[in-house]
Formats: sequence, C-alpha cells, structure tokens
Amino acid sequence: MKTSMFEQYLVPAAGGLMCIDDRKRKPTVRRPHLPGAVYALVDALKAILMIDEEAAWEAIERAGIRLDVHVDDEHPGAPWLGCGYAKQVQENPAAVSAPQAVPAEVRFQFAKDGDGRVTKYFGPHNKHCKAVLNLRKGMTIDQMQALADGHPVFVCDPWIAKELAPKLGVDAERLAAEFERQFRATVFALAGITKLIVIDE
Repeated sequence: MKTSMFEQYLVPAAGGLMCIDDRKRKPTVRRPHLPGAVYALVDALKAILMIDEEAAWEAIERAGIRLDVHVDDEHPGAPWLGCGYAKQVQENPAAVSAPQAVPAEVRFQFAKDGDGRVTKYFGPHNKHCKAVLNLRKGMTIDQMQALADGHPVFVCDPWIAKELAPKLGVDAERLAAEFERQFRATVFALAGITKLIVIDE
C-alpha cells in the first residue's frame, strides 16, 4: 500500500495524547497517537531516565502534560484492560518493549486521579489493519474517516517527542525512538503486523 493512500487522511492534531487504537471511539477528537496514550510516555521516561513508575508520572504531571488514557466496551468489569498496550504491560511487558510489569488498573486510576481524559473505544479490533508511523509534524491520521472508507489503521505520531522532550528534560530524538520502538512491538503483539507504512516529514 502506498504511503500516499494514508496521506489523504492527514489532519491537524489537537492537544493531548491518544492511543494508537484502530477502533471507533468517543470522543472523535484527533490527538497525536502513542501506544496507550500517556502510558507510552511513562514507559519511555522510565527507560531513558532509569526512574521508577511513580517518578515518571510525577515528571509528566510537573510538565503539565495531560494524562490521557482509554477504555473500551469489551471489558465491562475491568475497563482498564480495554487498552491492549496497558494489558500487555501488565502481563508481558517485554512484548511491547516496556521496562517492567505494572497493573493496568493502577495506571488507569493514577491517570483518573490526575484528571486525565478517558476515551472510549467500541467493539473488537478490526481485521486486516495497517500500521502507519506518521512523521509529519503537527499532523495525524483521521482514523475514523479511514475506517469509514474501509481502511482500519493503527497510528503512531512520534513527532510529538519534539514538543514533549523540552518539557521533560530529555533528548527529543531518543524519546521519538522509544515511541517508534514501542509502536513496532505493540502492533506486532496485538495484530501480528511486521511492516510499517511511514509518512515522512
């Protein structure tokens, strides 16, 4: 599939973070996508700075970054397991390149206690998904339009590292590399995807 096919779905990204998830969601706002939304940032900071879970959350809160997370309607008794990245971090962190196992419920509650925004996804993951690594700064993929057109897609926007890194005192290139590594591991773990479609700067 040609990169240009997904370039038609590029739209300006709103503030905050959103998961890479391919499913229908509410709200439909289009934010930069990372695995598990803020969870990817937590794990990236732990890996880069060699700090623990609590210190990573505290650094993110001090930086004024919203603690965006998500749930789904497939896990009514444990909505925090609606995030495939969070579930993998809980059960098999190495599969998504996370530094250690952390209960998904603990992370979800931490985000909620910090006034994080919660997006809700609906139904199972789509079959025959693609995975797009979008490097176009300030833009993201309109997943809902792509889905409506029959092109379900996981999306990661590692360019957001350039905006987040100065607030956190870390190197932007290293942070972006962590996000890409997490994304590659996550789409393989969740959907068996081995090849990414890259939209260049």
